[in-house]
Amino acid sequence: MKSILTKLDEINYVLLHHYEEIIDYNIPPKQALVLEHLHRHSKLSVNELASEMKVTPGAISQLLAKLEQQQYIVRSINPESCREIIVTLGEKGTNLYQAFEKIDQIIGESEEDLKSEIRPFIEESFGETTDFFVFFVTDNIGLESDIDSLKPKSYKESEVAPLIFITVPRKKSDDDEKILNELIASLKSEDKLKHGSFAMSYIDEKGVILDDEWHKDF
Repeated sequence: MKSILTKLDEINYVLLHHYEEIIDYNIPPKQALVLEHLHRHSKLSVNELASEMKVTPGAISQLLAKLEQQQYIVRSINPESCREIIVTLGEKGTNLYQAFEKIDQIIGESEEDLKSEIRPFIEESFGETTDFFVFFVTDNIGLESDIDSLKPKSYKESEVAPLIFITVPRKKSDDDEKILNELIASLKSEDKLKHGSFAMSYIDEKGVILDDEWHKDF
């Protein structure tokens, strides 16, 4: 469990750091993790935060001083215990996570919109029982872009590339690459999709994933 939580912290930082780049924030890794813990727990004492970060209270105090100076966090005395300092997100920290939530919402709307548009093409090409998921590879946005570049339907014009995972309920066929190429040609000809990546996987009748995965970028 400890290793899982550590890995989640690493993943959260990667996501946080990427979003900061998109909206022009630049926070060092340890400070970013402080904000992530505060966002997750709403408020923590200095000792609790040090425990979450696996550092000493003295080390965490140095991080908090820098974050407080930049208005990312607020430190206050616990009214129930005058010897305890409580840490919460400050105005800038709250604004940061509100921006992240807006990004998440816009990406989610774009993914659902694209999924609705391409569903008929995928079902026609691979069958109605074919399952698929859509994700946006936001690394392609670039530092010069802003949140509005992710508005729904912008995948048709922008550099935001979708990654589409298709799971076909059968074994791999030698014709699958040809079928996928025809699918891509249809999507592009009808202006449904400019570019992206398809990842193909297969499952047997018992739902077991087969070792025939492959992908195609376009």
